[in-house]
Amino acid sequence: MWIIAQGIASLVSSSFITISEKQAINLLRAALYDFIHNNRLEDGQITVNSLQQLDQLTKI
Repeated sequence: MWIIAQGIASLVSSSFITISEKQAINLLRAALYDFIHNNRLEDGQITVNSLQQLDQLTKI
């Protein structure tokens, strides 16, 4: 999670992206949900379905 938070902070501080605090929190929550729900902490697989779910979670 630290890597994702650092990445968001770097993009914001360099004015590469502009997002609200709520959006940043939702991105972190979505990433955590994705890691847990799709067992990414064990096998590292990425599936198309999980990316679609991630898109749904990050909408505000």
